[in-house]
Amino acid sequence: MSRFVLGETKRHIPFVVSIGNKNESDNIRTIKNALFEGADGFLIHTEHLPEEYRTDESLKKTFEATENRPILVLAYRGPRKAETDDDRAEFLLRSLDLGADSIDVMSDFYAPGSQNQYTKDPEAIKKQEDLIAKVHAKGKTVMMSTHTDRMLTLAETIEIALEHQRRGADIVKIVLKPDRYGLVPEGLNICGEVSKALDVPFLFIMNTVYGRSTRLIAPLFGSCMVLCAQDYHYCTNTDKPLLRAARDIYNNMDLDIYKAIEYNKKGIL
Repeated sequence: MSRFVLGETKRHIPFVVSIGNKNESDNIRTIKNALFEGADGFLIHTEHLPEEYRTDESLKKTFEATENRPILVLAYRGPRKAETDDDRAEFLLRSLDLGADSIDVMSDFYAPGSQNQYTKDPEAIKKQEDLIAKVHAKGKTVMMSTHTDRMLTLAETIEIALEHQRRGADIVKIVLKPDRYGLVPEGLNICGEVSKALDVPFLFIMNTVYGRSTRLIAPLFGSCMVLCAQDYHYCTNTDKPLLRAARDIYNNMDLDIYKAIEYNKKGIL
């Protein structure tokens, strides 16, 4: 099979499985099950892994288990509070050398604690751009992410998304946090308008119980993938749709009738 590229939506809506287990064997088991169920790629959270599973040997073994599917590595702050963002950058670059294809660079990298995980600090931005340049020099890609603590307006979201792109992001990821169901249609409109404004793929997510359903349908409005879980267990975000359920839904959907797909300038099909 030809190799899927993270963010590519021309062939079909891709199903990328998010993994965040606390040991190598559980990660590999999840990967193998997800491959059987048709995963196109993997997003691997490493922040929960003890040091013994962050070695070159362990990471390479995990990456090789994906059978040449693309891998995006995350190293969020979360439980690893003693680490600096410089430490995380070093780890992420090492992950690329070991076989990962892409890394997540938070938009407040080098300026932790910024509102809505988004910094305007010139020094931090320069360091982000330098890190992204190092990634590109390796022939790899960057997803820049912003996880907000509230719902943003369309203008605010476009401003952040375009700045991600300007800093060098190959994929833009923005997570909004609605506090009522009435904001869901507004969020889907934001998804479509932002995807039109960008020249790179856009991953759009709405958090909380109110936005849960949009994780599945956002690609109909321009988001570049369905971010799935292979199974629900002790370390799974159950807001993510199950891979097998997402595939069943899309396999039984006539995507040609959804004109919202035209929002994605790269083309969904």
